[in-house]
Amino acid sequence: MGAGDQQNPSCHEARELLLELLDGNPTAARANEIRHALSACPECWGHLTAELEVRGLVRECCGQVHAPEQLRQRIITSLTTTTVSVTRYRIQP
Repeated sequence: MGAGDQQNPSCHEARELLLELLDGNPTAARANEIRHALSACPECWGHLTAELEVRGLVRECCGQVHAPEQLRQRIITSLTTTTVSVTRYRIQP
């Protein structure tokens, strides 16, 4: 890919678009824009299709695997626990 413009993103921009499409939960309109931009480069389009295939295989092979309940609870607890630290200063006359 070249330097990049609206229709043909650079390789760095294409990677960002790929991540946005697959992990960013874009709107349907935005997903179509991203697919259109990636389709301008056969290499980028190949990366997209390969990533989709790999994710499909992982889902197929490991989709029924669930984390142990203890691990799930630790993760939930770590996400919902807030740690507060207080520093007190003493002013001396």
